[in-house]
Amino acid sequence: MKKEVQGYRLKDEFYNETIGKAVLAIEGHRCIGTAVYTEHQILKNSDSIDRLREAGVFDLWFEPVYRISIYKIGDWITVVNPDYWVKEQTIRTFKIVGTFNGKDSGWWSVNYNGNKSSGYYGVSETDIRKATKEEIEKANIPQITIKGYNAVFIKGKVKFGCQEYTNDFIITLSDCLEKNDLSMEYRNEVKQISSYLKSTK
Repeated sequence: MKKEVQGYRLKDEFYNETIGKAVLAIEGHRCIGTAVYTEHQILKNSDSIDRLREAGVFDLWFEPVYRISIYKIGDWITVVNPDYWVKEQTIRTFKIVGTFNGKDSGWWSVNYNGNKSSGYYGVSETDIRKATKEEIEKANIPQITIKGYNAVFIKGKVKFGCQEYTNDFIITLSDCLEKNDLSMEYRNEVKQISSYLKSTK
């Protein structure tokens, strides 16, 4: 695990309200807020750093804050903060697809749109944990509705309401449609289900 600079905080000897107010006056209350002299950090990519350096106090008053990240792009994570932006969603497990707020910020970009190819949110490392195998498997189940019925995956079958179709039938139907370039209502949905079933074999 790589040790990286996440941001900067006031050194202990300058950790007080007087210095904090001086910092805010120098940087113009732009990126820090009054918590600088209680707990807040300056992110490493903040333009406040340039203002403080120009004033000649940054290296004197501040010290780096390091973090050791256990996450990387491609990891699956689960949001554990119940008040986070996914509180109305049933899916809370996502794949990390990039960084958020700049590299090494402690924030990651995840795909929230059913783990499809569009729709992204930023999530803090303080609100997530590594996903379990079971959570990853559940998150990968396609969320598909046909004629008002959600696809329910049971052993060897896919069920829509009272209608059941074997996995082999879905895969064969999808392959036939693709191979012969045939049009059919819900062709894309059938293809998504088939792709999922093939990936779980």
